Amino acid sequence: MVLITCFAVLLAIAYDRKELAVLALIDGFESPFFLSTGSGNIAVLFTYILILDIGMLALVYFRKWNIVNYLIYGFTYLLFVAVYLNKYAGAEELHRTTIFMSLTAFYHILFLMTIVYNVKNKVKFRAIEIAMLLSNSALYFGFGLAITNGYKAGLYNGLFTTLVAIFNFVFSYVLYKRNEIDKNLLFLLIGLVLTFMSLVAPIQLDGNYITLFWAVEAVLLLWLSKKGGIEIMKASAFVVLILMLFSLAIDWQQNYYPKGEYIVLSLFLNKVFITGIVALGSLFGIVKLLEVKEQIQIKGVEFLWKKMYVKTTFAIVLFFSFYFELKYQFVRFEYLNFFVYILLGVYNYAFILGLLAYYRVKKSTLLFYVNAAFSSIAILSYITYYLSVTSDARDLLLRTGELVSSGFYWHYVLFGLFLVILINLTKEAHNQYGFKSKEGKIALWILSFLGIFICSAEVGHLSLIYQSGS
Repeated sequence: MVLITCFAVLLAIAYDRKELAVLALIDGFESPFFLSTGSGNIAVLFTYILILDIGMLALVYFRKWNIVNYLIYGFTYLLFVAVYLNKYAGAEELHRTTIFMSLTAFYHILFLMTIVYNVKNKVKFRAIEIAMLLSNSALYFGFGLAITNGYKAGLYNGLFTTLVAIFNFVFSYVLYKRNEIDKNLLFLLIGLVLTFMSLVAPIQLDGNYITLFWAVEAVLLLWLSKKGGIEIMKASAFVVLILMLFSLAIDWQQNYYPKGEYIVLSLFLNKVFITGIVALGSLFGIVKLLEVKEQIQIKGVEFLWKKMYVKTTFAIVLFFSFYFELKYQFVRFEYLNFFVYILLGVYNYAFILGLLAYYRVKKSTLLFYVNAAFSSIAILSYITYYLSVTSDARDLLLRTGELVSSGFYWHYVLFGLFLVILINLTKEAHNQYGFKSKEGKIALWILSFLGIFICSAEVGHLSLIYQSGS
């Protein structure tokens, strides 16, 4: 039957008749059913189908008959799915190697079959051909992952995904060297490479390792886009960056605020905090690689990627990386709530002062308004929330007489940072408006009120402590 099928293919090419090719194809796929003895020999069946597909690949190389491509694609996967459901399920260990090797061979042949004629004759790819490439990759990846997942608890899932990415990368690299190649195919293959590489981490790794993988990948993709000038890599770097941030947020939630069993983490030298530092390194590298404004253009659609966005993200990740770690460790060492609140207030105010110091070096209108907003929030929070917490800590000190555990005396550090922020905000108001203007006079009235209010509170603390003898 193989010889008869090959002869029919030669006739189809010689007479340039796709009807002959279709008849040969249908005859070839019907033969296993006519000649079957019922033994269920999967290796023989797939070897025959493989030979048939290779013969049709030769036909596709010479003739662009889409109907042949569609029939080969449909019949091959139809037979494979039928065998997979009827023979493989329930006998995985017996047929795993045969099924996987056959699937891999079908994937590569159908991959070549979809692109060989277009590449050879410099023909643009249509939507149906792109859909076949995508569905072929999806089917191979889905069935392949199902097969490897049942072997040694999925130990080789990541390796399988990486090999699929490498195959597409090698093919796209070879085609990239050819200037006449259809860019749609090139972008598609690069997209598949990036997709499979991004899937390696969540498939093979757990928890913070996914974040680490994506943090490195985001910088690598942006660097490659700068070297190769491939816009899709730049866009992919942005997508991977977003994934990395989401994964980091999940890491924070699962470790710092677990829903189940409490997780013990060492001070700073733990996987979550180190993951946050690596994420910061990734964001820093992206800031260094980016221009002030980056235009990303994919298929006529433009995106604007500003360096300021990444810098803002860097500041947010920096703040929460230390905030969550400090809060977790304060609770872990069983500090009283008042003590924890005051210490976290010290951190918050110190971070705001860091932003103010950065503004001195890198002045910008946006950073000016951000600092003004944060400084105002810091002042308002001190005269409301932190004064209340300090009073509670003072009362605990008066009841117990324990200096350290209440955290009351740490409020003086918080008070000092508050004064620095208040003085800086007053200077900025003077520089912007002057004290003789309407806005300047309002600022002086506010400053006077705050001075009297805060001094009264501090005198009250000292008076009560002195009278109690603490």
